Amino acid sequence: MFKKIHLTLFIVFFTLTQTYAQLIKINALALRNGSKLLSKPASVAPSNSNAFISDWMAEALIDENGRRGWSSAPFTALPMVFVFELSEMYNISELGFNNNCPKNTPGVCVKEVKVEFSTTSSFSGYSTVGTFKLEEWKEKNYFKINSAPARWVRITLLSNYGNQQYTQLMEMEAWGVFNNYDLNSLPIEGVWDSNWDWVSLKKNEHGYYYGCYKFNNGILFSGKVTRRVFEFEWDETAAGARKGWATLVINEEGSKLRGIWGYDKDHSVFGIWEFTFKTNQPNKCPNDEAAKNKKPENYDLPIVNKKNVTENTYSLKVTCLDAATSNPLAAKIEIKNTQNNSDKITGGCNAAGNFQVTLNKTKSYSIAASLSGYIPYSSALDAADIAAGEKKILLNKIELGKSVVLKNVLFVKSTTQLIDSSYAELDNVIKLLQENPGMEIEIAGHTDNVGNPADNLKLSQERANTVRNYIIQKGNIKASRLISRGYGGEKPLYDNSKEETRKMNRRVEFKILKL
Repeated sequence: MFKKIHLTLFIVFFTLTQTYAQLIKINALALRNGSKLLSKPASVAPSNSNAFISDWMAEALIDENGRRGWSSAPFTALPMVFVFELSEMYNISELGFNNNCPKNTPGVCVKEVKVEFSTTSSFSGYSTVGTFKLEEWKEKNYFKINSAPARWVRITLLSNYGNQQYTQLMEMEAWGVFNNYDLNSLPIEGVWDSNWDWVSLKKNEHGYYYGCYKFNNGILFSGKVTRRVFEFEWDETAAGARKGWATLVINEEGSKLRGIWGYDKDHSVFGIWEFTFKTNQPNKCPNDEAAKNKKPENYDLPIVNKKNVTENTYSLKVTCLDAATSNPLAAKIEIKNTQNNSDKITGGCNAAGNFQVTLNKTKSYSIAASLSGYIPYSSALDAADIAAGEKKILLNKIELGKSVVLKNVLFVKSTTQLIDSSYAELDNVIKLLQENPGMEIEIAGHTDNVGNPADNLKLSQERANTVRNYIIQKGNIKASRLISRGYGGEKPLYDNSKEETRKMNRRVEFKILKL
């Protein structure tokens, strides 16, 4: 029943043999993908939520039609700010701007834009992604960026090419993948308020949605949810009006359905339809009997807009917990490409202690977590993490007498030479000491029980000295705040009879002596 079109919603098809879903890069800013424009500068054409998207209104920037575009109202001063809310958290890795504005008005094209992402709210928590120069009259200004999580996007137009009266831009895009592909769909039965009055939804025994809405005594039918995409047909012919289609997206919280609607089978012209949840008790509808057992015939799903299929990616669930209580923690997360530290992803575990991210199988990563009142954490992501698709982070509270094993501080065998991967965790210790100027610690070196005990004691002391010296010199920390001590094999944590446990006794720890 639905027309297949090139530009459509994010839907992922599965095969029986697939273990993980194929991840597809999506234009998260598109109206049809559930994005909402929250704030905008003055525009030539006013926004109208009950009409089709038209030339020069702000929503034309995200309608995926480069022939329609946005224009500022006359003599609106730069800079100009747009704020968008995405339907859910995405990891964005590419930005696009259509700057092919009309050439009959010289200088109106945007010249420089600043882009910021937030995972906190629409009005706070923004981090700058970058400032980008757009080519005048160029349709495809694309910019690769370090993948970063975003739920809100703030785009500031900093300058144009010299026109004093107008500024114009044809389209904005933000391409990325779901931060959490496995975000489950939510039940949508009930009554919703909308910009076309109330809408009532029910689900039949075949899993299809149907219902009605107040405007023009409309009915809706053939409704289907794929992941979080809700598609249906509507009919108002009983009131002498028309019929058509709609495609809406359930937001991350399940409180909103946002998307587009249009007449007949024309997907090139459309308006905005937004639902806000009201109650889970549906109204009685005139098509209840006809639709409650009906399965639509020849139901035709639209094709996917496959801008980029990332076959070399995997999804990683990060869980942040208190090491002592196992309570969830809303810690900050930073994941770095170990071959390129500028290639990083920043975000944070939510109130439930979870953070979802998509990573590249061809790259090696380290992960760091931090939270006020807790000792910073860092670790490499290894093959076991990738295979499990999960990384559990246990954070220790800053407490007097607390000892913490620096698991990633390693040495070349039988030497005091640090392996390069050790420095990230030592830098966390430096940061901890800098943020807590009254803190004093002991650096403790330990070995296993293999070999001469005197030699082991000497090696452990020298390794503790190496760590202490690095922290003092790199962090400009007073030497009086750190002592180093070697314990040799005196204090094993694990059984020394097996190599797989014995190697964990070869370690460096630090202990908080004073706060």
